[in-house]
Order: sequence, then structure tokens, then C-alpha cells
Amino acid sequence: PPELPDTFGRCGKLRRLSSLDLSGSYWLERLPERLTSLPLLEALKLNNCLKLECLPESTPSMPELVDIQLNNCQALAELPKGLAKMTKLKLLDLEGCGQLRSLPDGVRTGGVFPNLEFLDLQRCEQLVGLPDWVGQCERRGAAVQRPGHLAASGS
Repeated sequence: PPELPDTFGRCGKLRRLSSLDLSGSYWLERLPERLTSLPLLEALKLNNCLKLECLPESTPSMPELVDIQLNNCQALAELPKGLAKMTKLKLLDLEGCGQLRSLPDGVRTGGVFPNLEFLDLQRCEQLVGLPDWVGQCERRGAAVQRPGHLAASGS
């Protein structure tokens, strides 16, 4: 099937899961909303999930998530709107997400990804522009890899 079963995450033992690596699941098109029932999840690795179209809208409600890796998810077209509110997120790897057209806007100035250390947007050639929070993260010292067509001027 192109997605994980809806029953994913119902098992009590999975509630203690701290890392989920489904990298290379070429057939995976979407993740169940129940993914957010994993309250201790710190790392979500979905590299090379070529058919993955989106993340659950409830992804931002995962309080412990510090690492999201979506490298080479070629069909990924959008990210959840509230993603920029994730206060613990340190790494967001979107390299090679060739269908991604935009990043979610920040809701409030200064409160967007306060702990982000690394953002990779290389080979995201469909991105139309970058929201203000990308520059804010850079000014705070985060390493940001921009796509070639949106490289920072003067740097």
C-alpha cells in the first residue's frame, strides 16, 4: 500500500519510540495523522521516500521533534502550516525536494524555529521565495543551504 496503516502508533510500545527511520520507502505517499501519537519522537527520517507528497498537518504538535530529514523526497509539494512553530527543531533537511514550492510562513517575529541550527534547501528549485524566518535563522547563526536560484546576495 502507498501509506502506513491507520493503526500505526496504536501499539503502546511505540509511544516510547524516539527515532523513526523510514528512509528508502519508495512506495510511501503519506503518513497517518496518528504519527503524532508518538510523544517522545525526536527524529523523523524519511530520506529518499520518492513518492511522499506531504507530512501530516499535525506534525507540529510533536513536542520533542528535533530532527526532520526529508532529503530527496521528490514528490513533497508542501509542508504543514504550523511547522515553523516547532520550538525544539534543530535540523530540517529538505535537500532535493524538487516539487516544494514554498515554506510555511512564521506566525510571530522572533518565535520561529528558535533552536534551528541547520536548514538544507539545496536542489529545491521550485521554491518561489523564502519567508523572513529563513534570514532570521541565518542571523542567529543557523547554517542555511539555499537553492542556487535563491542564494543570498552578498554572501
